[in-house]
Amino acid sequence: MRSLHFPTMDDSPWADEDDADRSIAARDARRIQSTHATAAFREAVGAAQESVLQDSFGAGFIEGMQRGRAWGEVHGLASAFAEIFAARGLAAQAAAARAIMEEAAARPPDADPSTCIGLRERLDALMQAA
Repeated sequence: MRSLHFPTMDDSPWADEDDADRSIAARDARRIQSTHATAAFREAVGAAQESVLQDSFGAGFIEGMQRGRAWGEVHGLASAFAEIFAARGLAAQAAAARAIMEEAAARPPDADPSTCIGLRERLDALMQAA
């Protein structure tokens, strides 16, 4: 009995071309996979950096706001009391309050908080003495 012969890919006159196409497809697939993996890695790193930056900004913003408010409070109170003392004819106290106001205005908001506290204590003592 005769056996039937079914052609296979190896029998095809285009077999070499099919192998070449598969090789190109495999290489393209690896390149695409590598490109996507790199893009995913960059996206993950970017998201992590954004998260850390946002958290740091939030913490810094709160601290800066608190310090700025404290310095602004000292400056504003000193300015107000300088005017009140001047209106009441208390020249020495008005000059002392202006000195505190100018010192507060000359300091950057990120200066040492203990300096702000010291100015506030001097202003409180000046108000109590008047």
